[in-house]
Amino acid sequence: MASLRDKKVLVHCVMNLRATAFYSLFAMKHRGWSVDAADALMSPFWRDRPEYQNGGVWRVFVESQRAKILGNG
Repeated sequence: MASLRDKKVLVHCVMNLRATAFYSLFAMKHRGWSVDAADALMSPFWRDRPEYQNGGVWRVFVESQRAKILGNG
C-alpha cells in the first residue's frame, strides 16, 4: 500500500467487513487515524455483527492489532 501512496487502490470485500477492518488498521498505523476515526469507518458495517461484539473473534483481532499500533500490545 505504501508504494501506491499516490494512486487509487481498490480494497474489496463483498460485505465490506474485512476491507473496513484492515483499512482502518492501515490508516491508524500509516495515516495517523484515531480509534474514533477507525470506528467511524467500521461501525456501519460491523455494529450488528456477532463476531464483532465484545469477545467476538474479529473484535479480539482488531483490538489486538490496535494495541500494537498504539504501542500497548
